[in-house]
Amino acid sequence: MDGIKEFILDMYDLENAEFPLNELFSLQINHNNVKYEFLIRFSSNNKNLICFGSGAFDPKKISPPIYNRFSWQTQFDESVIYYNDPTLYINPKVPLKWGATNLSLGWGVGKSEEWYLSIIADIIHSLALKKNIKHENILFFGSSGGGFTSIILATLIKNSAAIANNPQIFCKNLKDHFDNIIKTCFDDLDSETALTQYKYRFDVIEMFKRENYIPPITYLLNVNSEIDLLDHFVPFINSLPSLKFDNRVNVVLYQSEDGHNGVMDKEETIKMIKDHFKTNEHAIKCKNNIDEVSSSIEYQDYLLNKKNYEGMVNKFKNKLAKKVK
Repeated sequence: MDGIKEFILDMYDLENAEFPLNELFSLQINHNNVKYEFLIRFSSNNKNLICFGSGAFDPKKISPPIYNRFSWQTQFDESVIYYNDPTLYINPKVPLKWGATNLSLGWGVGKSEEWYLSIIADIIHSLALKKNIKHENILFFGSSGGGFTSIILATLIKNSAAIANNPQIFCKNLKDHFDNIIKTCFDDLDSETALTQYKYRFDVIEMFKRENYIPPITYLLNVNSEIDLLDHFVPFINSLPSLKFDNRVNVVLYQSEDGHNGVMDKEETIKMIKDHFKTNEHAIKCKNNIDEVSSSIEYQDYLLNKKNYEGMVNKFKNKLAKKVK
């Protein structure tokens, strides 16, 4: 990107590297012959960090690195990190669906020998540590494929949180993208075998099981998007009661006629991100005051119990039945 400082480092140089404050810069970390790219702005006076993920892109219009919503960084006092998915650089060895020559969506899957999204998590952890940013002050945000990576990263970086708008929860339900990624990233494996061996890279619920942990998630859902409702939200909500550990999932419903691409309004989303840190600060203070936790409706709503989900599923099934009629 023109006009900003650029840093290119090997992974082992990251610990001792020095970065500017209050200005946007690019960072490339080279690790095992893979380049991990970021746009970053560290704040000198704010303890919070927002990490933005990206979904699918149109290769006819742009090319990687992909940084969705990078212009939003001017709206925040918080530190910001935008991460690109190196999976997009993997060259397919066989023809892809739609006649594509490269991947337009990667979910951070990487190659069989290395999960790129876990390396991104390690780098973000190291960057936050350098700036004394606690995990509980890290928020991951993204929509669609970026919503998926946000939830996975929040699961890997314990005590961080995610806001995901129309997230792709179960990657196999996007069959064409899924098949293209299997062909590109797992040379000798068929889809079924790859999904069996690496299911946590494609399925949020399987990732929760692998980590025995569910991060705080705010799930933004366009109720008019049947793909998001049927292929992702309902099976996600149905799966939560079977998990044997606490979950902290808050669901926010809204309406848009633009289906999957009908994300929440920019101003509303920015406000929600800012409000997250206000709520989070209140929750942290409550940890030291049991009476306040018990009496805080806001905090109790944030820690929804499993019965809420069962009721919500029935509500959506009824809504969908009326819609079909």
